[in-house]
Order: sequence, then structure tokens, then C-alpha cells
Amino acid sequence: MQNVVSLLEMSLARHAQRPVQRIRRGGQWHAWTYAQFDQRWRTLAAALHSLGIQAGDRVGIWCPNRPEWTLMDLSLMRLRALPVPVYTSSTAAQAAEVFEDAGACWLAVGGARQVELARTVARQLGMRGLILLDEEGEAGPGEVNLSTLLEGSPSEDSQEAVAQGVAAIQADDTVTLIYTSGTTGEPKGVMLSHTNLLHQCDTVDRFFDVGPEDRSLSFLPLGHIFERVWSAYLLTRGAEIVSVEDITQVPAMLREVRPTVMVSVPRLFEKIRQTVLDKVSTAPPLRQRLFRFAMRAGMDMGRLKLAKGKASLGLKLRHALADRLVLSKLRDAVGGSKRLLVSGGAALDRQVEDFFLAAGLPICQGYGLTETSPIVSCNRPSEYRAGTVGRAVPGCEIRLESASGEIQVRGLNVFQGYWNKPGATALAFDGEWFRTGDVGVLDEDGYLCITDRIKDLIVTSQGKNIAPQRIEALLSRDLYIEQAAAVGDGRKCITALVVPVFEKLEAFAREHGLHFENREHLLSLPEIVELVRRRIDAQSQELARHELVRRFTLLPELFNEAAGEITPTLKLRRRVIHQRYCDLIDSMYHALEESTSVEAQPEG
Repeated sequence: MQNVVSLLEMSLARHAQRPVQRIRRGGQWHAWTYAQFDQRWRTLAAALHSLGIQAGDRVGIWCPNRPEWTLMDLSLMRLRALPVPVYTSSTAAQAAEVFEDAGACWLAVGGARQVELARTVARQLGMRGLILLDEEGEAGPGEVNLSTLLEGSPSEDSQEAVAQGVAAIQADDTVTLIYTSGTTGEPKGVMLSHTNLLHQCDTVDRFFDVGPEDRSLSFLPLGHIFERVWSAYLLTRGAEIVSVEDITQVPAMLREVRPTVMVSVPRLFEKIRQTVLDKVSTAPPLRQRLFRFAMRAGMDMGRLKLAKGKASLGLKLRHALADRLVLSKLRDAVGGSKRLLVSGGAALDRQVEDFFLAAGLPICQGYGLTETSPIVSCNRPSEYRAGTVGRAVPGCEIRLESASGEIQVRGLNVFQGYWNKPGATALAFDGEWFRTGDVGVLDEDGYLCITDRIKDLIVTSQGKNIAPQRIEALLSRDLYIEQAAAVGDGRKCITALVVPVFEKLEAFAREHGLHFENREHLLSLPEIVELVRRRIDAQSQELARHELVRRFTLLPELFNEAAGEITPTLKLRRRVIHQRYCDLIDSMYHALEESTSVEAQPEG
């Protein structure tokens, strides 16, 4: 297949009467069929041409997940213009930086907050206009409603121009610009081609069995390549996409929509596990023993299936009882059994992976980057190795740089380069191999395990190389710890900034008769500090002595995206965190000079 547009044209025609997109608005479900999507797709592309948008023009998309997002995205591709998405959580300054670098001339926007900010950004950058994706609201000067474009009748000249453009699409044409989240520097526009996206669709098709009867919940930001490619793939298979604009509604929507396939970042899976374990911890002793029995039976059965072994009669009976009493209820909490669960975007904690495996919901963990479109490797149901991110996908090769262990990649999934940044592009490659910046190991069968990022590695003053992400993952799996940032580069030992789960701390304080006025006061209580110290110690059993957290500071607020402390996919921006909390970090090490004990202090 030559390009994404022609692949989708075939699928839309083949599945014309099936549902393609669904979303709840105002308490009512709104759905499109593949035929309706196809008609709107062709109409909108011609209407955009009538607005003066030409092949090669860059057009921003700033909107929550919804059918109109995908419609706009693919209509721009049909026109051979380049979609430039940003996250809904982006500030005006962050969005303006991206759109200015890309030279975006129009901006498609939806959501009350985004519309107001977009008007300011459009004026600031001198854009030609805004396309409003919301159904309600009047268009101001230089603005046009999507509904107006869809209800109009594009000229025959525009329709013919688009048709000729589609026929001229080449496989190596750039199809979109996606700006990296910039964890270590300024955002860069990743240029992806039709070849890149087609490779990904073909890869997913080889790895997973998805078809017209499947239904997926779309809640990861479509501005991220992971959800965007997954959505495009679903359209090629005749599946249904149910959009969720508000991520806080995901748990309820899982139970209502009951998706059969789904992709997510690890945090959702971690939250589900934490919620279950929290309820179990307060249950009567008999129910706690029943839960542990069920999880052991589920794990034994899950591991046996992965090894393609045959279960004994005793295991079958134990598992049947466990499933009826406990495991089936765990599956119901996430909308029933799943034919496919995929996790990407960050490392999935092994305990979380095992929890879902025991519940009969194995998670296929994968690895990739925006620059690799994104999938580099992935487990598949038939070839699954727990604790790894699978083997390289077809058409992609992996090698490890001998000195640093850096993962380097080449293949049809590797991007064309960074927009207007030839220097950065050159630095990103070692010959024809893309330098991921991630560190990993390959086992004897080619399964990849990610250990850390090169730029994230902590090198202590004692010369120890320490992977902070491993420490943070261990701490964050505790029911009392929401976030953790390990610190120690150039220092003699490891310390950490820790954000606790305040609901748990407050419940603990009430149970033990501890009075507090506010969060800061709560964190200053010696009993609370001691509780968190014990929790950190309990989660650190797997760490080497030089990896142990020697001191920690409790923070009263989450690391957040608005402050630039995390990316939209929840990765820590370490440079920003270190700069913002430099005084607290210095105070921890100053205190360590005076005491060798492991202690904690509240912020301030």
C-alpha cells in the first residue's frame, strides 16, 4: 500500500455500515458510521482547500480526544497539509512555541480553555484563522465552525484539486509533524512519513488480531503518537473507537463501554492495582486470605499459560474457584475480559504486570519513541516474556552501543529528521542508526529490557552509576506514595522528593488521633514522617546499598505539567524539578552532613 490515505479509503468502503466513532455529549451518545466518516472526510478536505490550505501547509490541532480530532487530522493528510498537534494541557506559551517553529498558518481548536488560548496565540503569530471544532459557539472574525465546513458544498475545483493531490502522494512524503515533549531540552518537530505510519499499521496487524467486532477506549492524548497510530490502525480494521475527553471518567467508562482492546500508559494500570490493594487492606482477614489465595492461583495459571504448559487438575480446580470468587470481579472492574491490553510510554512495574496477569488480563508491554513512529519492540500474546518490552518488530533492527548500552534503532519506522534542525538531526544518528538515548539489555532470545535513559543516569561523587527510574518505580508502587523523584548526581548518595497519597495519610492521621491544620502541617508530624520512612524502606529491599534513599523530602503538591515538571505522558522533567527544588535538595544534603540517619523533612 502506497500511503495512509489509500489504505483508509479501502477500509472505510469495506466497513461502511459499521460504527466507527462514538462519544458521549450532554448525557447522550453520538455515533458515526464508517460511511458517514468517509463522506465527512472527503467534504472537509475539499472545504479546507477552499479556505486556501494547500499541500505542505502546517496546521495546528489543539483539542481533546473526539471524533472531530481524527477527522481533521486525516482530512489534512488527504489534502497533503501537515497536521501539527499539541496536548490539550499545553499552556499558551508552549503551544505558541510549537506553532511558531512549525510555521503553522491555521489552527483547528476545540474545548473552551483551548479556544480562548488559541485566539491569543493566533493573533500573536499572525495565523490566517481558526477552525472551531466545538459544535456550539459563534465564530468570530477570522474563524470558521467545523459544522459550517461540513454543511457546505465545496466547489468542483477544490474536489478535483484534492483528488489530484491524493493521486500524487508518495510513500516518502512527510505526513505530520509531532513535537517531542522536551524532557531534556526544547521541543523538536519529528517528521514522520507515510512509510513510517504504514510500517506501524502493518506491525500491529502482524502482532495482534483486531477486527470489526472490537471496541477501543481512546483516552490517551491523540497529540501523542501512541494513541494516534493506534486509532489509525483501528480504522484500517473496521473497529470502533469510543472517545473520552475527560480522563477522570476513564474508570467509569471502562465499566460502561467494556472495550475489548485498549492501549494505555502504565499509570492507569498502576492506579487500578493500587485501588484494589487499598480496598483489600481494609477488608476482614478472611477476605484478605481469599484474595491472596486467588492471586496465587491466578499467577500460577497465568505463568503456566505463558510457558505453554498443561495445568494439573488441582490447579484447574483452584483457579476455577479463585476466578469465580475474586478474579472475575477484578476483570469486571475494568470492563470485563480483554482480547488485548498494550502498555507503552514508560516502564511497567513488574508487580503491576503480574497483578493483571493473575487476573487473566495479560498486558503486552512495548517500547518506542515519537522518532520511531512509535513502536520499536513489543510483546505479543503468542510471544510474551514478562519483565521485557518484547522483541524488535518486523522491519526494525535493534543494537546496543558497546560502551554505554544505548539502544540504537534502524528500520522503516525511523523518522525523517527534525523539522528545520539539521544539526539536531545529525546528532540523533550514529551513521544510519537512530540513537534513542535509552539504555537496555537484550536477552539470548532478543527480548529487550529498558533500564534507564542515558541523560537520566545519576553518577554519584563515589562514581556509582544509578538508574533513578528504577528507584522511583519501586517507591511509587507503594500505596502511600503517589510520585517520587530520585536525586543524587554528583552527590555522595541518593535522596528523593516524595509526593504522598494524601487521602491515605489523612486516614492514617485520623485513625491515630493526629491533629493537623493543612497538608504542610500533616507532613511535619513525626508520626507521618516515620510512616513514610518505613514505607520507603519496605519498597527498597531490591535495591543495592548505594541505591538506597538516605533522606527524603515530602512535598505538598503533585509534580504537574503546568509547572513544566512532567510531560503530558507523565515523565519527569528532571532539569526543571532540580531547578525548582534546588534549595530543598541542598538542605537534604546539608542535613546529611550533620546526621547519617535516614530521615525526612516537610517542605519548607
